Amino acid sequence: MLDTLTGISLTVPHALETSYGAVLNSVLVTVSLFGVTNLQVVSQLYPDTLQV
Repeated sequence: MLDTLTGISLTVPHALETSYGAVLNSVLVTVSLFGVTNLQVVSQLYPDTLQV
């Protein structure tokens, strides 16, 4: 019984960590892609605001 509980308590955080990492990764990718696109749009619309 204790072994099972220990196994679960070890497995669950790892699974959560992995899925959380994957979600965080995809969110970061989405945000960075969106940010790059946004920057391009802004720099085209308002060339004076962003002097790159």
